[in-house]
Amino acid sequence: MKENKQQLILSWKNVTGWTKQTRKTTEKKKLLDNVSGIAKSGFLTAIVSPNGAGKTTLIAVLSKRFKGSLEGEILLNGYEMSQEEMSFISGYACQKDQNYEYLTVNEHLTFVARLKMNPRVSAEVRKKTIARVVEDLLLSHRMDVKIGSLSGGQRKRLTLATQLMTEPKILFCDEPTTGLDSYNAERVVELLRILANDGKMVICTIHQPTSGIFEKFDNVTLLVPGGQLGYHGPVSEINDYFSRLGYVCPENYNLCEYIVSQVTVKTIQFQDSESEEKKVEDLVVSYRNSKIYEELTLELDTILKNKKDSPTFTLKRTSVSLFMEFYLLFWRTLLILKNSYKTNLIRFVSYIFVFSIISWPYGRIKINQEGVMNMIGMLNIFMLQILYSTLSGIVNVVPEEMPIFVLESTDRLYTPFSFYFSKVIILTFKASIESFVYTSYTYTVTGLSNMPIDYVISAIPSTLLCFTAAAYGFFLSAAFNSVSTYSLFSVPFEIISMVFAGLNLRLNSLSPYLAWVKYISFPYYAYEAMNILQWVKHNHICLDPVANGQLTMEERKRCSKDTESSLRISHSPVYDLMKNQKKQHCDKPYDECYKSGDSVLESLGFSRAHLQMDYIGLIVYFCILHILAFIFLIRKLKSSSAY
Repeated sequence: MKENKQQLILSWKNVTGWTKQTRKTTEKKKLLDNVSGIAKSGFLTAIVSPNGAGKTTLIAVLSKRFKGSLEGEILLNGYEMSQEEMSFISGYACQKDQNYEYLTVNEHLTFVARLKMNPRVSAEVRKKTIARVVEDLLLSHRMDVKIGSLSGGQRKRLTLATQLMTEPKILFCDEPTTGLDSYNAERVVELLRILANDGKMVICTIHQPTSGIFEKFDNVTLLVPGGQLGYHGPVSEINDYFSRLGYVCPENYNLCEYIVSQVTVKTIQFQDSESEEKKVEDLVVSYRNSKIYEELTLELDTILKNKKDSPTFTLKRTSVSLFMEFYLLFWRTLLILKNSYKTNLIRFVSYIFVFSIISWPYGRIKINQEGVMNMIGMLNIFMLQILYSTLSGIVNVVPEEMPIFVLESTDRLYTPFSFYFSKVIILTFKASIESFVYTSYTYTVTGLSNMPIDYVISAIPSTLLCFTAAAYGFFLSAAFNSVSTYSLFSVPFEIISMVFAGLNLRLNSLSPYLAWVKYISFPYYAYEAMNILQWVKHNHICLDPVANGQLTMEERKRCSKDTESSLRISHSPVYDLMKNQKKQHCDKPYDECYKSGDSVLESLGFSRAHLQMDYIGLIVYFCILHILAFIFLIRKLKSSSAY
C-alpha cells in the first residue's frame, strides 16, 4: 500500500435510520439500528448482509445520500460533512448503470470531465486524464462504442471511470459485481483493490462474493436482519470469530456465503421462526460483548472527543458556470439525437405516412358547401394529430431520464434548471420543425395553401400548439411516474378539452354556465386559430349555391366583391325565388347555407376577432405548464433516492 498524503478516517457511531415519513406512510420503518464502524484511506471495506438487512441503506447513509430520518454521528477526520461537501470529495457508483445508451464511451466521459474537472483545465489535460482512466480500467479499445453495446463488465468499469474523473479520495460502490459472471466480477474487485492500494478509501456493498473475491477485502461490516451490527473488523479475523461462537465454516465452502446464511432469518409456514430470531439476537449481543467491538468503541470515542469544527482536508471544487452547464447538456442531447437518428427517422417517416393517410381522403378541398365540412373535418383531424404526435415524443422523457438526472444532480454535475431548460429548448425546437413540415405537407396535399407565405401563416397556430403540447408532455412526465398514473389525469382532461374545443360541438349553443369551460382547453385556442386563418382567406368567396350559375355575371361580381357580399346577395331578386328551395350544392334551405367564411366561423362558435386572444392563450398555457412541470421535477428530485 502506497503512503497516502492525506489520510482520511470515516467513522460512524450508533447510526440509526428510518424511512422517510410521507402522507401515505405515517409509521416510519427502522432500517438501521445502532450501527458503528470505521473506514480508512488505503483500505478496501465490504458491507455484506442478507437481502433487506440494510447494506445499501448503510452505504447511502455514509455517502450522505440517505433521504430518511437519521440519528448518530458520521465524521470524516472528526468533521461532520454536509451532503455537498461529501459530493466534492467522494464518488458514488450505483448498482444500476445509469448512462445514456446512445452516447459513446468517449462522448460520455468527455461530458463528465468537462463538468467535473476544473474549467480552467485545458482540453489537452482533460483528454490525457480520460485516456489514463480508461487505460487503468481496461476500456481504451471501447472508446468509440455506444454504451448500449458494452458488456456488463465493461459497463461496470465505465461507471467507475465516471466517478474517477476528479480523483475522489473516497469511492462508494453499491454492489459492483451484481449481474456479472465470476471472471468479470473478480476483475472489477481487482480494480477496486488497485484503487485502495493507491491510497483511496473504497467502501462497497457486495452480494454473494466468491471466496477469492471476499479475501481481497481488508475489512468487512456484517449487518443482520433488522439493520443491526453482527460484525465489523478485519476479513482475516472473521472466520476465527465465528468459529469461537460455534459457527464453523465447512471445508471448501464459501466463507462469506456461510456466514450470511447463518444470520438469515428463515421462515417456516409463512411465520418467522423464533429460534432463528433468537440466534440472530444472540449474535448481535455476542459482538457487542467482544473485544473487537470494545476496541472499535474506544477508537470512535477518541475521534468524537477530538471533533473538529472545520475540515482538515481540501473540499473546494471549482464548478462550471450556469451557461456552460446549459451548453454541455444541450450538446449531449444533440449527440443523443444524432446517434439515435435511425429511431428518429423511423418515427418521422411513420408520422409522414399517418399525415398522408389523413390528408389524401380530403383531396383538393373545394371551397363550396360540401367543401366546408371537409375543411372543418380536416382541420379537426390535423389538430389532433399535431397534438398527440408531439405529446408522444415528450411524455416519457422525464420518467426515462429521471434516474440519470437524480444521480448526476446529487453528484453536483449540474443544476435542475440547466437540465430542464436544455431539454425544453432542444426537444421543443425539434417538435416545432416536425410540426412545420407536417403542416406544409398536409396543406399542400389538401390544397389549402398555394403560396409560401400561406405555409408560414398557417404554421403559426400549429407551431404554438406544438409548443403547448410539448409543455403539457413535460408537465405529465414530471408530475406523474408512469403512463398508468398520468392517464388517470390526462384522459378525463383531454376528453373535456376536446369537447369544449369545438371539435364536435357548436360552442355558440352552450349555456352561459358552461361557455367558460372552453377557456381552460388549450386545444380550443389552436383549433379556433386554425379555422380563423383558413376561413378569413375565403371570406370574399361567395359560398352560396346560387352563385354557381344562377346569378348574372354582374351579380356574381357583386357576390364576391367584399365581406358584406352575403348580405347584399340576400336582397337580390333571386333571393325570394330561392328562399324556400333546396339547391343542388346545399341540402339546406337557402338562408341556412354558408354564405361566407365569417358565416362558417359563426356556425362553429368562433370569431375572427379572437385570433390574438388564441395566440396569447396558447402562450400563457405554455408558460404555466412549464412552471408547474419544473416545480414537480424539483419535488420529485427531493423525494427520489440516488442509490
